[in-house]
Amino acid sequence: MSKSYCKEEYTNNEIETIKDFFNYHSLEESRDSLWKWLNVSGSRGFNELSISEREDLLTFYAHLQGLIEAVHKLKMTLEKDVQ
Repeated sequence: MSKSYCKEEYTNNEIETIKDFFNYHSLEESRDSLWKWLNVSGSRGFNELSISEREDLLTFYAHLQGLIEAVHKLKMTLEKDVQ
């Protein structure tokens, strides 16, 4: 099993994790952040961002990992219920 890099509070309640993610990041902001991550990683320009932009991207990454884990747990639960 791979290591989880998200906070424990993001792994205990899937529905609350999903709500928290979208309360903190709108869909448009999420798309913008993903695009920024792609551009920064491709150009190696992370250090060229302001400190607040770097903090925002790192926070987004942590929240995104929690969201992915929560959705995965829900998927596994739904698959169990179908069987």
